[in-house]
Amino acid sequence: MSNSNLAQSGWNTTFLFVGAALVALGVTLSGGLGGSSGEIEEIGRMGEPYFEVFDSTKAVSLQVTAFDATSARPLDFEVQRNSQKQWVIPSHHNYPADAQDRLGATAASVMGMKRGALQTRWPEDHAKYGVVNPRQESLSIADVEGVGTRVTILLEDASEAVVDVIIGKKVEDQPSDYFVRAPEEDEVYITTLSNVDLSAKFSDWINTDLLEVQGGDINQVTVYDYEVDESEGTLSETEVSQLTREDSTADWQLEGLEDEELEVDSDALTDIISTLDNFEIAGVRPKQEGLTADLALDMERILAEPAVTRNAFAQRMVSEINRDLLSRGFRLQPGQSGAPDDISLLALQGELRAGTNEGLAYRLYFGRAFAGSQDDLEIGLSSEEEAASGAEEENVVETDTSEEQAGEDVETLDTPLELEPNVDESGDSEVDPDNQPGRYVFVRVTFDESLLGDRPEEPVQPEKPALLQAADETEEQGPEAPPAEKSEGKPETPPEDGGSCQEEPAEEPAEEPAEEPAEEPAEEPAEEPAEEPA
Repeated sequence: MSNSNLAQSGWNTTFLFVGAALVALGVTLSGGLGGSSGEIEEIGRMGEPYFEVFDSTKAVSLQVTAFDATSARPLDFEVQRNSQKQWVIPSHHNYPADAQDRLGATAASVMGMKRGALQTRWPEDHAKYGVVNPRQESLSIADVEGVGTRVTILLEDASEAVVDVIIGKKVEDQPSDYFVRAPEEDEVYITTLSNVDLSAKFSDWINTDLLEVQGGDINQVTVYDYEVDESEGTLSETEVSQLTREDSTADWQLEGLEDEELEVDSDALTDIISTLDNFEIAGVRPKQEGLTADLALDMERILAEPAVTRNAFAQRMVSEINRDLLSRGFRLQPGQSGAPDDISLLALQGELRAGTNEGLAYRLYFGRAFAGSQDDLEIGLSSEEEAASGAEEENVVETDTSEEQAGEDVETLDTPLELEPNVDESGDSEVDPDNQPGRYVFVRVTFDESLLGDRPEEPVQPEKPALLQAADETEEQGPEAPPAEKSEGKPETPPEDGGSCQEEPAEEPAEEPAEEPAEEPAEEPAEEPAEEPA
């Protein structure tokens, strides 16, 4: 090969390497510039707020969606402000929520959220940082552990949410920093959040203290022990036990207890008072339509019907109410008169009345005990679903009595105030979160003046001593005119002759005021001075 050929071949080889290098450089530049522009754009958003500062008092809706990895289901909780400016929980039969303080705390915890350092731009990393959107129709198994908590706040007269973010895991070794992203964005930023207060639990948004009573204020307890035949609707003989005490330091006294050798079981009373003091709400159900707030029939609704069909309408309404009540362990019992307003509520597990020294009487009607999941406890099933569920349980018991049913012992408790938690034999931990015990309870609160004790009598003014009465009478009569002074041994009128020169001036003034001057001064003080003060 000639030198020229070698030279040409060398240059060709050189050009090939240079061309390959240029192609590689072009690929690198195109890929690098494409990625860097996005990174530069996202890095340029560092320090930007996720949303504008807002007034939390203008909020009308707050929604918190989390994910329960144990049950593998989302927890979606929302509070709304209704037209009466009252915060309610739509998912829990519009039960009133104590949302004002918690809403303010939630708003404060997310207020001023800013994008910090950019962590990733790839959706594949969302599970790693715990920012997978919980509001999805389906989730992959790989994403279950990485689902975040989504918070949405809506203001009045606004079509779009003022706050909508997904809060993920905490940044390691930075307790106040979290991985956060907006639902419509793929980018994940590190964001500082102080005092994060987010909860999708029903119990965190209500006042769980059902009775709001202090045990020391209870001074009367009445237990109504009876049984109801569900099929016949008949009531067994009622045993009434009434216990009273003067105050929280006094002993309980059982009415009718005459045997001096017997005494009240103070430990049992202490347990009852403690239970009432700590009576907590586990869930709520809507009151049956047709019942008033005091658990009586809605007579206005009945009287609105024509007289011809009124009785039939009332009977049909009672039948529908009873069908729903019986599934929960209650029943309406008509009185002997048969009148629609002569009706009372009976509880399959009896009743208890607790009175306080403030005049409040709490009447608790204990219904059926049951076991279920957290949702079953909080919001329950529909009446039809509960009835079907109860029928299925009865069939299981009848067909296979050897199998132990979870939670079957809740019906055989000694008192309806007790509910044993579903725990393992060691009692260390709950073994079945879908089989937690609960009991239906109706609560009625009235005012009973007799609980306040004897009415205070109006104080009577004490009778004054005779000496003070005489003094008062003297003051009322006014001071008596002083008698004219006269010297002993002297006549009332001076003698005509024999007077001294000092007696002459006394006669002249006595005559002048008695005649002419006496009239003018008497008229002037009686008229002119009396008008000036007026």
